[in-house]
Amino acid sequence: MKKLICALAVGLFITACTDSFYNKELEEIGALPDLSGVSSVDICDAAAYFTYDAPSGDKATARRLLSEVLKRRDISQKDYNSALTGDVELGMDDLAATCAWGLPDEEEEFYLANGRKFTRWTYRYGEYGLDRDTIELIDDRVVSIHAGG
Repeated sequence: MKKLICALAVGLFITACTDSFYNKELEEIGALPDLSGVSSVDICDAAAYFTYDAPSGDKATARRLLSEVLKRRDISQKDYNSALTGDVELGMDDLAATCAWGLPDEEEEFYLANGRKFTRWTYRYGEYGLDRDTIELIDDRVVSIHAGG
């Protein structure tokens, strides 16, 4: 029995380390009892990881992380509620979108003729990374969401 438990533990460790979505840094943020030295951006990225990508799919950790960002007053209650369900909404600021979906895989940024900043975030997923979702922001506010493109 002891050998079986040991083999199972080793198997889970190897699976976690070879899982393409496993992220050691975000796992470590999720395990921290004190988040005071961690930026809200990193906490939001970790929360999205625990919502979507963590091998455990640990929603309780995601909720704890998002609660810290809400406590800091870096996101509104409305954005907190949306992030808990993994929803990006029009009008959200870039931090709230990060809380919901995490940091993007690709980011394009340039300035429009009127001086406003345009940003496009692309999230890649699927077996070959060919599937993607896109968020477009103007002056760090979500103005467009393209899912499943």
